[in-house]
Amino acid sequence: MTSLPPGLFTGVNVVSTNRSISEIAMNCGFQSASYFSSIFRNKTGLTPQNYRKKVRTPSHS
Repeated sequence: MTSLPPGLFTGVNVVSTNRSISEIAMNCGFQSASYFSSIFRNKTGLTPQNYRKKVRTPSHS
């Protein structure tokens, strides 16, 4: 699993809640969900939506 840099924003909100990415972005202090998604992708390699899907989907390895 790709880890998030500590202190920038919490990936826990993306995974552990059903709140929208827009709501999470605003709660993290971003003015725009698209900017939040861009920063998130730069740091994790995944969009928040894809990160959520990847972490929530059990691995079949």
